[in-house]
Amino acid sequence: MPLILVLVVVGLLIIVSIGQAYESTCPKCGRFGGGEKIGAKEIPGTNYTRREPHNRYIEHYVKVRVRCRCKHCGHRWEKEESRRVG
Repeated sequence: MPLILVLVVVGLLIIVSIGQAYESTCPKCGRFGGGEKIGAKEIPGTNYTRREPHNRYIEHYVKVRVRCRCKHCGHRWEKEESRRVG
C-alpha cells in the first residue's frame, strides 16, 4: 500500500512539472520550459468575479498581460493570464 501511494505522488509531480514546462514553451523555437516571465501589467477594466455554486465563496480575478522571453533563442512575446486578487 505505501508503495502505491509513493508512485501516485511521484506521478502527480511529474504531470505538474510537464504542465509547467508546456505552459512556458517558446512559440518561435518550440522548446519546452524556455519561457521566463520578465514583466506583467494589469489590463485596465478586466476585473471579474467568479461565484461558486450555492454562493459558498466568491473569487475576484484580474487579467494581466505578461511579457516573456525565451532562455534559448531570446524571442520575446506577450500572453494574457488571469490572476486571483485578494
